[in-house]
Amino acid sequence: MFLFRPHKVQYIHLKRKIEELESILSSYLESLSTTRRVDFPYPMLSDLYQEINSVSSNAVKVSLLRLLNAQIISRLSQYNPKLFSMYQLIEEEITELTNDQKSTFECC
Repeated sequence: MFLFRPHKVQYIHLKRKIEELESILSSYLESLSTTRRVDFPYPMLSDLYQEINSVSSNAVKVSLLRLLNAQIISRLSQYNPKLFSMYQLIEEEITELTNDQKSTFECC
């Protein structure tokens, strides 16, 4: 995927945030099997989702949403079923954005 410099910087920044949240998720999941409890920062997940949605490039947005869904939400929804609706919402959003990109190229 070719990205202009501002989009590339934004992509790298948000990808690092996803990786950081994935690390926190791993600690949280490990704590479930021990007596030491670690809380998962749900507001951080929500903020990250909104930050990804504010990205202007659809290609970057789709890539980041896929990453967020695969690495965080799908894993976390196994322990918190309330997040399954968020997973579905993001999948629908990815489908819409992907279809919009296809129709943009097919119109001419």
